[in-house]
Amino acid sequence: AALNHYLEATKQSIELKDRMAELLLQNNIGAVYDRMLNYNKALQYYLKLKENIEADTTLKWEGKGLHASLFNNIGNIYASLNNPEAALKYYTQSKEIAEKNNEPDNLARVLRNIGNLQVTLKKFDEAEKNLLQALEIRRKQGNKSEIFSSILALGKLYNDSENTNKALKYALSADSLAVSLNAIPLLHNSTMLLSDVYYKKGDYLNALLLYRAHKDYNDSLYNLTMTNEITRLELDYQFKEKEKEMIEQQNKREFNFVLMLVASVVLIAFVLMLYLSLRYRVSRIKAEQKNLQLEKQALELNLEIRSKELITNVMYMVKKNEMLKEVTEKLLSTVQRAIPDNRVVIQQAIVDIQSSVDDDVWEEFEVRFNQVHSDFYNKLSTYFEELTPNEKKLCAFLKLNMSTKEISALTQQSARSIEVARARLRKKLNIANTNVNLVNFLSEL
Repeated sequence: AALNHYLEATKQSIELKDRMAELLLQNNIGAVYDRMLNYNKALQYYLKLKENIEADTTLKWEGKGLHASLFNNIGNIYASLNNPEAALKYYTQSKEIAEKNNEPDNLARVLRNIGNLQVTLKKFDEAEKNLLQALEIRRKQGNKSEIFSSILALGKLYNDSENTNKALKYALSADSLAVSLNAIPLLHNSTMLLSDVYYKKGDYLNALLLYRAHKDYNDSLYNLTMTNEITRLELDYQFKEKEKEMIEQQNKREFNFVLMLVASVVLIAFVLMLYLSLRYRVSRIKAEQKNLQLEKQALELNLEIRSKELITNVMYMVKKNEMLKEVTEKLLSTVQRAIPDNRVVIQQAIVDIQSSVDDDVWEEFEVRFNQVHSDFYNKLSTYFEELTPNEKKLCAFLKLNMSTKEISALTQQSARSIEVARARLRKKLNIANTNVNLVNFLSEL
C-alpha cells in the first residue's frame, strides 16, 4: 500500500513540477526496493537520486536530512552486496554531512553502521569508538529502541573480539531493555547474543537456557516473518503492476500529445460517436430494465400459480382423507351385519381404504411449501424464535394468501379459532398495534 502511495505521489509531483517532492519520493521508492531485497534496483534509484541532487543546485537540502540519509542508504546497499570498501566510502560521506548539518539522528545511525562494518573487518578499536559515540547520541535522544540497537552492537563487538566480560555486560543491558520494552524481535536478538557469550565463558547451563529462550522467541517471530514475506511478495507484485501502469500512462500521454495535433478534425466525430454510444447505452439499459421487469412478473406469476397449486393439492388430500375416513366408518358400521362371505370382502376393502389415507399430509404440505418458498421457515425461526409449530403453519397458510374460511376448512378449526390465532400471531410478530397487514407482512419475508 505504501508503495502505491509513493508511486501515485511521484506521478502527481511530476505533473505539479514539484522537483523536490519528486526526489524525496524517489528516495522512498529506493527504500522499498531495499526492503524487497532487490539491492541492484534500490542502488539504481539511489545513485540516480544522488546524480539529480548534485546536478540541480537550485534545490536546498540543508536541514531536510535527505542528503546524509541517501549516502547512508547507498552504504547499506553496498554492505548488503559485500562491498565493504564502497560501503565505508559512502558511510563516511554521510557522517560528514550529518555532522556539518547537525543531524544527530542520521549521525547516530551512520556511526552504528560504520561500527558494525568495522567489526566485520576486525577493526575492533575503531568500531568501539564509533559505536560508543552512537550510543551516547541515542541516550541523549531517549529513543529506547535505538539505544537497544547500539548496546547490542557493542555487545556483539566485544563478543567477536573475545572480551567476554564486557560482552556479557552489554548483552545483559540489552536484554534488560528488551524485557522492559516487551519487544519479541529485540528479545530474540538479545537472548541469542547472551547464549553465545555464556557459551564462550564456559557457562553452558545459562547458554542452554538462553538458547532455548531464543528458540521460543524465534518460533514467535516465525509467523511474523512469514507474514512479512507474503507482504513483501505482494508489494513486489503491486510495484511491478504499478510500474507497468506508469509506463503505459507515459505512452498514453505521448500518444495524446500527437493526437492533439489533429484534434480539430476528429473532435466532431468523437462527440458524435460518444452521443450515439450514450443513446445506445440508454436504450440498452431501458431494454434490460424492461426484460428484468418482465422476468420479475413472470416469476411472481409462477410463484402465485405454484402457491395455488400447493393449496389445491393440500385441500384435495385433506378432502380425500375425509372422504376415505367417512367411507371406512360406514363400512365398519355395516361389517358386523353383513353375511360371512361379504364380511371378508368388506374387511379387505376397509384395509385397502385405510392404506390409501395420507397420514403425512402435513409433512407433504411442508415439503411442497419449502419447494416454493425455500427459506421462509428459516427466516421465521431466525427473526421470531418463540413461534410454535402451529403458529409457523398458520404463517405458511397466510403466506399463501389463504382466507380464514380456507384455513378453517383445511385445519378443521372454527373461523373464530383462526381469528384468535391470527391476533395472537400479530402480537408475537410485534405488529399488534400497527396498521400493517399481516398477509403483506408475511409475504415480504
